[in-house]
Amino acid sequence: MAKMRIISLPKTWRSLLKGTSLAAAITYIMQPTWASAAAVKVCAASGDACDKFINRYLQPFILLFTASIGVLAIISYLMAAIQYSSSGSEPSGVAKAKDRAFKTTIGLLAYIFLFAFLNYLIPGGLF
Repeated sequence: MAKMRIISLPKTWRSLLKGTSLAAAITYIMQPTWASAAAVKVCAASGDACDKFINRYLQPFILLFTASIGVLAIISYLMAAIQYSSSGSEPSGVAKAKDRAFKTTIGLLAYIFLFAFLNYLIPGGLF
């Protein structure tokens, strides 16, 4: 039986394609820095459309998301406590409970940093 040959681009074409896609990505990312100051709209004035959007849609969503993260973290800690107490002297159960509590703590820290980053990005902060 004959071996099937996979058709692929020559190495020079592949490297050319990678270089072109990299140049296109850099151009796309750097576009806002090349734009004129008049073309870039910044939400700086209070009462403008960006401020209304943030107050009307973004803040309630973030409040709801924060509350749900808190409730889920409490449930996860309670499950870890139940798992820890019911494992008795079984080392694998204790390890699973500690791992659940550790992952919950890491998740909460990640959300706190995300919340701080959103406060940095949104003009005037979230609250």
